[in-house]
Amino acid sequence: MSDACREWRGDIAALALDRLRPDERARVIAHADSCANCRTELTMLEHLGRAMTHADATRLDHEPAPPPELRDRIITRLHTERAADRRHSRRRIRNTVVAIAAAVLVVIGVGAAVRDNGGHDDISFESASPDTHGTFALHRNSTGTSINFTQEGLDPQQVYWLWLTDGSGKRVAAGTFRGTDTTSTVTMQAALPIDRVVRVWVTDQADAVVLDKVL
Repeated sequence: MSDACREWRGDIAALALDRLRPDERARVIAHADSCANCRTELTMLEHLGRAMTHADATRLDHEPAPPPELRDRIITRLHTERAADRRHSRRRIRNTVVAIAAAVLVVIGVGAAVRDNGGHDDISFESASPDTHGTFALHRNSTGTSINFTQEGLDPQQVYWLWLTDGSGKRVAAGTFRGTDTTSTVTMQAALPIDRVVRVWVTDQADAVVLDKVL
């Protein structure tokens, strides 16, 4: 994350942990949509948070614990953050605590998380328009990921693009389709392994996002 986005770090971590009010959430999402670095960090933290729900402690030989040096690293980071900008010390401390909580989640969860990469079924998009709806299912295959995509309410006069995005922010095209007033289902293909997919989204001819879902 660049210095210009340093003040967003805590809000990004809070958004990933679903700890923001609706008005704050909308503001942070709008920033992430316009900033590739913040969007990548958000998707990574959200993905790790969801992975923790699949953790099975019985599959571990011992109880996971953070490394001994974590305390010193946290203290060093706190001092660095405070020295960087005294004018915003109160907000920095609050945001840093949230970011550290997310970092501890990563450290403990690396050895314990059990991730299901077989597929995702019937996931609903977040739509930019109340009249537009869509769902998708992802399935692993030998050439990447197949997408069963269903949509309703997109303009029949427009061509749309379906994209998959990996953790680096790189988007991979899955194909194009025309909108329809009725419900329509198509199967599309992207050369991106399913275990690397962190976002599925649809853009119109002006490259504006009309359907979006972060996994």
